[in-house]
Amino acid sequence: MPMSRSDRDVTCPPPAPAPVHGTSRRLGPVDHRPTALGVVTRAVVAALIAAPVAGMIAAAGAAEPESDARARATRALIVERLKAHAADGGGTRSLVARLPVEPLVRPTVIEAVLDGNFTVRAAADTVGIAEAVVIQTDAVFDPTVFATLSYTNSFNKDREEDVTRFRNPDPNDDEDQENENEQNGVDTDDQTTVCRVVISEPGGTLPFEVPANDNPECFGSAAPVITTEREKASFESNSQHAVNGTLGTSITFPFGGAASVSVSSQYRKPIATGSGAPALTRPAFPRGTDAQLDPYGWNDSPFWTSNFALSGEMPLPFTKDFGYEGSPDYFNLEVARRDQERSIWVERSTRNTTLAQALISYWDIAGLMEDLRSLIELEDVLARRLASQRRLLEAGLITAYDVEQIETELANQADQEEIAWNFLAVTSNRLATLLGRGEPALLLPTDIGRHAGARHEIDEAAAFSRALEAHPDIKAQEQSTEVSSLTVDFRRNQDRPDITLAASFAVGQTDSAFGYPSLWQSWRNLVRPDSMDIFVGIRYRYPLGMRDTQAALSRARIAERQSFDSLRLVRQRVVNDVDRAVGDVKSSVAILKQSEDNLELARFAYEIAVAQREEGLIPEFQVLNRYRDLLNARRTRTAAEIAYQQAYVAFLGAQGILEQHYGR
Repeated sequence: MPMSRSDRDVTCPPPAPAPVHGTSRRLGPVDHRPTALGVVTRAVVAALIAAPVAGMIAAAGAAEPESDARARATRALIVERLKAHAADGGGTRSLVARLPVEPLVRPTVIEAVLDGNFTVRAAADTVGIAEAVVIQTDAVFDPTVFATLSYTNSFNKDREEDVTRFRNPDPNDDEDQENENEQNGVDTDDQTTVCRVVISEPGGTLPFEVPANDNPECFGSAAPVITTEREKASFESNSQHAVNGTLGTSITFPFGGAASVSVSSQYRKPIATGSGAPALTRPAFPRGTDAQLDPYGWNDSPFWTSNFALSGEMPLPFTKDFGYEGSPDYFNLEVARRDQERSIWVERSTRNTTLAQALISYWDIAGLMEDLRSLIELEDVLARRLASQRRLLEAGLITAYDVEQIETELANQADQEEIAWNFLAVTSNRLATLLGRGEPALLLPTDIGRHAGARHEIDEAAAFSRALEAHPDIKAQEQSTEVSSLTVDFRRNQDRPDITLAASFAVGQTDSAFGYPSLWQSWRNLVRPDSMDIFVGIRYRYPLGMRDTQAALSRARIAERQSFDSLRLVRQRVVNDVDRAVGDVKSSVAILKQSEDNLELARFAYEIAVAQREEGLIPEFQVLNRYRDLLNARRTRTAAEIAYQQAYVAFLGAQGILEQHYGR
């Protein structure tokens, strides 16, 4: 903004003064010979306020280097002041002096907030979580491939038990004969054999002693005896190896229902002698070699058999779980998608709000820096004037009252500076937190001038339209409203009858007679299966009560109404925020114009006071009061500029376009 006349002319009159405008008629003839005190006062004050206020608030063209130089000069003055207070040992200034001082520019503030703020980062993580949930719920509809592989090794183990039964008597039961046989090296133990007793009469019983002539094939001429001997309880056999494998896939449809298909194969190689030969192909009474036991060679070839299965189920139309609005899995997917979209808008809202807070804090620090500069300048002037007044008091030219007035003003000025230091530290800590910095520091902007002074056209109609169409808070609430509508549709579908059509088809092969010598041949011959199973049915589930489903539907309808009410409230809040922001921008422009006029009046009043002091019409204390009024007018002008910039930031934030405005 071009510098105003009041900003360009805020300087003290030169040591050789000209007549003051607007005062010659009221004051009468003016003696242009200045007193020594007047010359000193005007020289000191002129040196202090020679830098134009427009150097801080100008932002166009050649004013930028000068304004940035003033910002750097202000920062240097504050740093120098902090060094002077570092050894005080008390007060806010000494605490602030211990903090590291870091320069700050607005682009750095924007980047640090959007990339390093912990609240923004947490919102970004929420977006990542929502995306993962969408992928997880959508994966339900991906085809699932499953495979199994098993190995079986089957064989019998040898086991012996003590068995008591009828047996033929031992032919070597004679003790002398047995001893003789043992001496000749003949083992005569366990010479009995199992006797199979035949009962000829129906319903007859086996007595303890059986006449020999009744069962000559068993007993011969001797009666059977009951003995307990160790016998084979099981017989050990060779292993039978089998390998089973299954390969299949299943899928869930988003409109309801599911289907699966699978193929399983078995590799079985019987090694036990004769066990692999099909029925009626091996001798009934095996004798001789393996070729006689397995004349067809079935033990030499493995058996390959396969099975194929296809199944599916689908809810009937206009029943529970049918269609996209009724499928529970698809409903979860749609809710996850809306939550993902909502998390994106919530993140944008968080970025917008946090960036607005950071920029407002940035301008707060800028205003506090100018306040501190004015306070430091006034305090230095008061300190110099106090020393001068004390010398005049010692010379008897003034009274002690004049000195006490300046001392009181200097003490008040020190208190105001202490308060300003405290505000600066608090605001800097708040900005450091928004920037995501862990260590406290005193952040001092150095590019205030290039950003201040800019004026923006306000299009109210476009602002309201833009805010209602794309404000992050409104878009986020719209996603919540869509979720509530989806929930009502889903709950309404769940209240319908539960009727499902189920069907399955399976074909298989068996190796009870013949298998196939290779897996490929087994698969190829599935068109000629050994067995076929076809099933078609309708399943109807009738619940005993529907109170839970109906209650869920009622709750979903209430939540939908509440969601629409919340959407209207959010839209109304956004409209109010934009309306208030527009009013703040307009009022800040008016206040800025008024502060410029007050600054010009304060400058004229100060010039008049200097002229009157040179004529001896007013004391030096009143000149200092006019100078303080001039500094306060400058501070008010700076505060008005800061308020305008903050109001414009709030105006952009109310529309939700802060990040887009700054090119992010």
